[in-house]
Amino acid sequence: MNEVEKSGKEQWVKDKDAEWYLEVPSWERPRWFSALQMLGEKPLSEGEKLRLKALRLGLEQKGRLSGSQLARLRVLAEKHGASIPTVPALPVALGSSGEEAEEVTKEEKREQEEEEPNKEELWKEFASILSKEGKMNPDEWRSAFEEEWNLSLKELPPEQAQRVAVLFAREVITKGVPLPPKLRPPPVAVSVQAGPLDLLVRDFLEGKIDYETYHRRARELQESRRIGSA
Repeated sequence: MNEVEKSGKEQWVKDKDAEWYLEVPSWERPRWFSALQMLGEKPLSEGEKLRLKALRLGLEQKGRLSGSQLARLRVLAEKHGASIPTVPALPVALGSSGEEAEEVTKEEKREQEEEEPNKEELWKEFASILSKEGKMNPDEWRSAFEEEWNLSLKELPPEQAQRVAVLFAREVITKGVPLPPKLRPPPVAVSVQAGPLDLLVRDFLEGKIDYETYHRRARELQESRRIGSA
């Protein structure tokens, strides 16, 4: 029995890549599924429907949602006048859980890889659509693809992930999605101890700042880190 089962409530944990996740015990998931179902009945775009499905699949299969996914879910709910369950406050600082990851056998790893979408294949298809249909430079959109990968693509079965990647590429072309800054670096893993980005995510999830402020400050932090490491 893990800690979340002992407590009976949702709790924040960090995985091996130092990303925050909210673990939801099985008996708490029905209220989350109900909220997702009600949100799904709103007039969502095709892209929003598929991303919402990715969040539900992640919750069903892994029993958890990342801080980034929860931030996207909150924005989507606010946009359509829906609500989601209250999220516990993100810890200000939290050391390593002390739990060692279980060793994965070669066979288990192979089976897992077969069930997961291939990031580079999806990127090639995404880039090809931008180049051929939109006459755009795909390299300028790599960071946008990385963000979409972390928020939805990696949680979907391969076939669904491919559909979302294609849809996202066509949204970029047809709906004038803002071009991300050219110097925006790929996502940076936060340290084990909470830093500025942890605090920023916490403030956003607690409603202390709006999404535009959160997004702007996150980009500024990433840019400052890139310049500092140059």
